[in-house]
Amino acid sequence: MKWSLFIIFAITVLLESCGNQCVEIRNRILPKEYNFTISQKKLHQYMILDGDDLYFQPVRFEEAEYWGIYDSIQIGDKLIKHKGSTGLILVKSNRPDTIVFPMYCDGRPMSDYQEHESADKILDSLAAVQRSLVKQQTATDSSSLPK
Repeated sequence: MKWSLFIIFAITVLLESCGNQCVEIRNRILPKEYNFTISQKKLHQYMILDGDDLYFQPVRFEEAEYWGIYDSIQIGDKLIKHKGSTGLILVKSNRPDTIVFPMYCDGRPMSDYQEHESADKILDSLAAVQRSLVKQQTATDSSSLPK
């Protein structure tokens, strides 16, 4: 029983930290806004896109690659990100295509991560599993007692 409780605790900590990290990333990205033509691109630890906005002011987009967009970008393309959204819009310069790239975290679309919801749901479901294991252990222990 001690091992099962330890395993449940470890899973709780792991899942809660992943969900919280994605919510933090989402909250950092939401207020940002971009609309610029790309003149340089680099991929190191972060995806770095440099360019000029509509008023020919320099813009730098520097984020981890949460969108899977880097290989689709060519110099001259336009990158748009609206405030309040996590998705990126890529307007291709060499053809009449506009491509929307949703943001992903831990292999799930960022829209799955709503504030306060992910950690609470995980903790509630793990607490239910823990109660069930305790009931099973109690039933097993009481049935093995001499009568």
